[in-house]
Amino acid sequence: MRKEAALLRHEARLMLSWGFPGTLFLAFFILAVVLRESRTELLVVAEGIGPGAARLLAGARAVRVAEITLAPLAVIAAGHATTLDDEARAGEVVRSLPPWRPAIPLRRLAAGWAAFVLAVPVVPALAGLVTSTGFDVAPVAVAPLAPAAFLTGLVLAAATLLRSYPAGVAAAMAVWASDLLRPGVLTGPLYLFQRGNPMEGVDLVANRLALGLAGAALAAFALWLYGRQGQ
Repeated sequence: MRKEAALLRHEARLMLSWGFPGTLFLAFFILAVVLRESRTELLVVAEGIGPGAARLLAGARAVRVAEITLAPLAVIAAGHATTLDDEARAGEVVRSLPPWRPAIPLRRLAAGWAAFVLAVPVVPALAGLVTSTGFDVAPVAVAPLAPAAFLTGLVLAAATLLRSYPAGVAAAMAVWASDLLRPGVLTGPLYLFQRGNPMEGVDLVANRLALGLAGAALAAFALWLYGRQGQ
């Protein structure tokens, strides 16, 4: 019991480090700046077409920005799941806990994604409040989920394979940056930003399903590999 409590303290200390709130604040800051810079255009739309059209335009802008800026939050929140033992210098402690199974990183993954899902709606809600744009928060909060699922699986697979959290983050963010700079060149049908910045020839529903399934498959591989490493 004492070993498990020590491990939980290590997990909480590392998973609630500056990375998560820092990334969350950066996403909020970027979204708020984009919406504030768009206020003149939104006012023109509201006067010419109506306030409903202005809210839709603001929502579309928010979706595009949130899909890009919030997806990496999942990488920070869940990327530690399989490497936390060594980061906390608790590898031997974990290996001494019976039984050695992927239940430990699975618990961490669930906790990280719970924090991510709870935090995601806060960013557009606060950004809409401080910029008085009044768009619908729900579509904005949903937009980053599919790319976040894929990036989570990727960071876990790379981090577990290389036994390095920074290496896993680097792999996931390299794919993110590639799709940001050269859409779909590296990912093809797994293009990350199809909701907010659609690429011609890619079906949105199929893209979202493929991202979710690929992320789940990569995460399952990481958990399997984690269990093998503990034997």
